[in-house]
Amino acid sequence: MIRWVDVQGNPIPWRLAKVIGPALKESGATLLSGYRGPDRNARKILRKHGKHTQGELYIGWLKRLPGFNPANPPGMSTHELRSDGRAYPYRHPGAPLEWWQLGMDVDDAHVDRFLKALRRRGVQAWRPYPGSREYHHVNIRAEPPRRLWLKP
Repeated sequence: MIRWVDVQGNPIPWRLAKVIGPALKESGATLLSGYRGPDRNARKILRKHGKHTQGELYIGWLKRLPGFNPANPPGMSTHELRSDGRAYPYRHPGAPLEWWQLGMDVDDAHVDRFLKALRRRGVQAWRPYPGSREYHHVNIRAEPPRRLWLKP
């Protein structure tokens, strides 16, 4: 079971929070979205900040509700720790992902600085959908160095 922490209004696995927290601060980036899956404890964090699950975003998009953008169906999003078949093409769509493979959205103005701050710490981060409406989407390619998330 994953322990979720609130990072700028988003549920994030505690180990990942230790990895990205310093990079967010250094870069001045705002984390717009993290985990949006069905976990009850994570949903409490989403609700507290008026945010939606992946399922709610998908339904809003299907109904073309105002403010809802294209969204992957539930169970097919890195925001749910599930493979979409693109960010991690070696994982079939819907396959479970590791805690560090969570899809994260960062404000466009700071996404490059956020990536650089992560890379300076030895984290292999990238934008898996360049040239798309998902410029702000960030994923991590390999488990971050243990020194970043094992610190007390």
